[in-house]
Formats: sequence, structure tokens, C-alpha cells
Amino acid sequence: RGAGAYDIVQVLGKGTFGEVAKCWKRNTGQYVAIKILKNDADRKRIARYELKMLRILKTVDPDEFHLVRFFEYFSDDAKFYLVFELLEKNLFEFQKENNFSPLPVQHIRTITTQLLRALQKMNDLSLIHADIKPENIMIVDQMQYPFRVKVIDFGSARISPMPPTLFYRAPEILLGLPFCEKVDMWSLGCVMAELHLGCPLYPGNNEYDQVRYIVETQEQPTDRLLNLGSKAHYFFKRNTHPHSLHEWQLKSVTEYQSETLVQPLETRICILKSLDQLVRVTLFKTILPDSEVVARVHDCKNMVGLLKRMLALDSPERISASAALLHTFITMEQLKTRHGQSEYCELSVQGLNAALKYKKPEFRRSYTETDMSHPKCRKPTEQTAQVMSKGPEMGHKHHKSTAESTQVFVKGPQIDPRYHKPIDQTSQVIAIEPEVSLMIFNQFKYNNTSIYILQY
Repeated sequence: RGAGAYDIVQVLGKGTFGEVAKCWKRNTGQYVAIKILKNDADRKRIARYELKMLRILKTVDPDEFHLVRFFEYFSDDAKFYLVFELLEKNLFEFQKENNFSPLPVQHIRTITTQLLRALQKMNDLSLIHADIKPENIMIVDQMQYPFRVKVIDFGSARISPMPPTLFYRAPEILLGLPFCEKVDMWSLGCVMAELHLGCPLYPGNNEYDQVRYIVETQEQPTDRLLNLGSKAHYFFKRNTHPHSLHEWQLKSVTEYQSETLVQPLETRICILKSLDQLVRVTLFKTILPDSEVVARVHDCKNMVGLLKRMLALDSPERISASAALLHTFITMEQLKTRHGQSEYCELSVQGLNAALKYKKPEFRRSYTETDMSHPKCRKPTEQTAQVMSKGPEMGHKHHKSTAESTQVFVKGPQIDPRYHKPIDQTSQVIAIEPEVSLMIFNQFKYNNTSIYILQY
């Protein structure tokens, strides 16, 4: 037990509070992930709080509820060590490897269902994660268990949350309102939209930009919320128009800049006038029968319906994790009823069931307790000295786009390469009008991509 029991193989990342390393446990031959925190006052508090949360979560099955498996904790004079199961990659890394291509709706459902189960169990334990984002959602093993995911990083999980990462921060946190576990539902809704778009829904550079983006897409919070919000006056001003329907109005970009000397930026790649426009974004790379297209479009509408309830501005109106698990997008009730014979429905059901029925594989030892022939084995101190300076920076890696790169629903080499690598030319985003009844199909091929124009 202790630092001498593990050999560092590779540093997986670095962040403000420490490193995460892939390690090899000598007495079992097992690979694990170790979160390494410096033993100073601030990090000691964070480590002890996370350890408290992990001990609570250890009372439940981490595989059933999609939570990272925690093994043990130890410390020395210099550092704290939290030992977890080793998982493959986080969702941001997965997106990056796939050039930030929009993820098909059926895979978004598979991921969302698992995260809802995790949040539901955390709610049962009176815990709030408080930092749901792609970097804190880990893919277990994409080759063996496609889109099987687990939630990690409970350093922010608490009764009163630390502010979540800005892109995924709920309106009640931004406005200084009372909060509850619904902040995690907002964050998850933002993650769903990001997977669907291939870029963040609200990539604010500061809190004003974040509020402005939300208002421009979803409308302004009610006067009741703004009257109660302790921070509302930072972003809104009292309305002086005598015939206005609202007591408050959003400060203009010029007003905010003159008050704060902070220049608001336009960092959005996809600018939406409403969340309903998410239905217009879809991607087909192969020729599909008309029935398959209809199934996919209806499924996308169901997803957006759930997403709108997750992104309700007023938290009491926001859907809970337990209620979301009963939504037709998750249960696939409408999809099975209307399109049960479609290949899309069949594959959607199979994919979700495979992720939910995962069984932890039995561990097999590869090396004896004293075998030091492992190619990556070094003494821990030696390996630390060699590796700790080489890991990629952890934390939020979303880069901002310039105003010139801001386009609506454009995916391709035009997009700012600081956030997106050029997406391959076979990817074509098409617009689908959001009305209910699908009437006519026109189909043609462009750059080896099937393009569907749907009329209503």
C-alpha cells in the first residue's frame, strides 16, 4: 500500500490542482488512474472533500449507476493520491479525435440515458455533481462497449456547488439565485446540444456573454427571477420604456463594456434563434430509404423536446433526472410505435441495451508481484521525474472562435481551426423545417454525401 505500490506509466493530464497518471499496481499487475494532488492547504481541502463524496458514492454499484470506480486513498508528506479504475478517454477527447463531427442522435441517447441514471442516484444521495461537462464524462472502452460512459471528478460535488464550468453554468448560478440538483440537468442539456452540434451551445467568454447567448436563443428570464437574483443587475438594467412588458432588459454590449471595460466577444460557431432550430441540424453520409430518414427526424424532434425541458430557465420547471428517464426520447416509446420496423430503431435499441447491460470483465494478472520486466516499470520517484512534465494540460480545452468564423450550421474547413479541425468534405449539414408532418422527399448526392431536402 502507498506510493511504493504503484509505478507511473504515463501522465494523462495536468490541471490547476494536480495531475492524473496511468499507473501499474505491482502486487496485482492492474492498471489504474491515480489523481495526484499537492499536499498544501487548498488542495488538502479539495482532496478531503472529494474523498468524502467518494466514500458516499462507494456505497452504490459504480457500474450500475455509471460512476467511476474508486479503489483507495493514500498520502505522503508532499501529495495526496486518489486511485480509480482506468477508463479510456473523455468525451472532449473523443470529439476531438472525430474532428468535432456531430454525434448521431441514437448515440446521444445512449450517453444521456447513462448520465441520467448517474444523476438520479446522486440525487438520491443528496449530492450535486456541479461540473458536468465533456471532460468529466469518460468513455469506458469504445471498442468493446461503444458509448458506455461514466461520470468522474467529484471534487465539486457538494451541497452548495462550486460554480460549474462557464459553458455549462445554469441561469440560477449566473443570476445569483437559490439552486438545487437541477443545475446538473442544465449542464447535461448543454452537453447534449454540444454533441449534436459538434460545438458548444453557449461558449461564453465571460458571464455577461453567457447570459447574452442564453437570452438571444431562449428569451429573457422572467421578472420574478431577475428581481430575486443577487447578480441580475450585472447583466440587466431596469426597463425605462413605459409600455414595456418587462421590468428588466439585457444591457447592450456597449453598455456592458463601458461599465466594466471588458469587451464582449462573439465566440459562437452556431447561433440559434431558438432551441427548436436544433431539429434542423442533421447529418447523413450514406443513401438511406425514405422511411429511415423519417425515423431519424422524428427521433431528433423527441431529443430536442427533452433538451428544451432540461434547459428551462426557471429551475422548478426544469425536468428532473428521474422524470427525464421516462421521457419518450429515452424510452423510445414513440420511435418503437411509429418506426419499430426501421433499421434505425433496431440499432438504437441494440446500442442502448448493450451500454446498459455492461458487465465488468474479470481482471487477469499479467505479471507476478516481483516481476519488473514490464516495459513501462520504473521506480515511482524516477518515473515521476521523467514523466510529470510531459502530460497535456487538463481542464477546459474549448478554444474561442473569432467573429469572422461565426456561421450558422456550417461545418467544414471554414471553421476556426483553433476549435475545430477541418471536417471532412463528405459531411454535409442540412436544414430541416421544424413542422410536424413530413410530406415530400427530394434527394440528391453532393461530394459523395446523400443530401435530403425535406418539405412539409
